[in-house]
Amino acid sequence: MIKNKNTLVEYNGKNKAGIIKSSSKFLARHSVFISVGLVDINKYLKNLSNCETLNIKILGVIEDRG
Repeated sequence: MIKNKNTLVEYNGKNKAGIIKSSSKFLARHSVFISVGLVDINKYLKNLSNCETLNIKILGVIEDRG
């Protein structure tokens, strides 16, 4: 299970760290909700309005070696 695992994502060409909040099967694939922290919603919407597409790629899940 990957819930609550730290992850690295590429978000519109920038690398960000996040945490997987949930994942579930969706059609023939999976849907994953990743939190990358709190942001100012107005700043976020302004950044999105400057993009024609939104590209998100999961680069890896960070395993606990505890």
